[in-house]
Amino acid sequence: MSQAFVLRWHTRDVLLLLVLLASPLFFIGGPDWLAPPVIRELWSQGHWLFFACLFFWWQARWTLTHPRQWLLATLAVLLVSALIEGAQTLVGRQAGWNDVLCNVTGTWLGLFWGQRAERRVWLGRVIAVGLVLWQVKVVLAVGLAQWHQQHQFPVLGDFESRWDMPFWEGRVERVPAPVAEGRYSLAFEVGGDNTASRYSGVHLKQLPGDWRGYQALALSLYNPVESPLAMTLRINDTQHDRGEGAFSDRYNGRLQLEPGWNHYRIDLQTVEQAPEQRDMNLASVERLLLFATDIEQSRWLYLDNLRLER
Repeated sequence: MSQAFVLRWHTRDVLLLLVLLASPLFFIGGPDWLAPPVIRELWSQGHWLFFACLFFWWQARWTLTHPRQWLLATLAVLLVSALIEGAQTLVGRQAGWNDVLCNVTGTWLGLFWGQRAERRVWLGRVIAVGLVLWQVKVVLAVGLAQWHQQHQFPVLGDFESRWDMPFWEGRVERVPAPVAEGRYSLAFEVGGDNTASRYSGVHLKQLPGDWRGYQALALSLYNPVESPLAMTLRINDTQHDRGEGAFSDRYNGRLQLEPGWNHYRIDLQTVEQAPEQRDMNLASVERLLLFATDIEQSRWLYLDNLRLER
């Protein structure tokens, strides 16, 4: 037996071993929805790595060289991916279309880089590398946004940079006017088609830093309509989000928006003492929501200069 054959055999065995060891991770383990976003994105890259190893091994064992075989392999992966994503919902995990794309990316990486190159294979290689670079771009973008949050803390959102935007959910837009300070504010919609429920507004799903040692949360809201509007400011810590999510276990503050700019300063001691059964953990504040209730007609509001103050 030649040395080259032994090397190839050992490489193939290692790839198969990696695939077998990694298979349970589709259903168990991994960061949950409260983990830092960049950690979740890095973890999701395991999808294409898994399928790349699987098809590198497959190509070393039974080489697929015809476009019809590539199509069948891709369709098989799509079917398996749909079954995996559906099964994950049964064990308390979320399904995601990006995971399916990652699976196809890894499949094409293994298919086309695991065989001898020719024109059609090179085309597949280029597409596969392009998809991998797209996934890397997503990870880098989330990482840069998370770094920006940490770097500008205790400012939670002044919207002077586009990197303020990735962790805000709702119908939102960074706009140059009106502003309370600086050059940009955050426009967000309440009412109308913005929600399928009674509540509509904006949600900051990733809060950085340790709030201990600060005295207040400050923010500015602009109401362009002549009539006042009642809003709710909701703050959750990690214990709340990992628990039952009871109304009495978080901060729910009422804000009355008069026409024009409204400037608020919320005492963090009030936030800390808001849960009925305990103190909120200001070292682990998780999410912030601003929303209105039962708004039938759509309107846009503006948020600026969200920050902690000593």
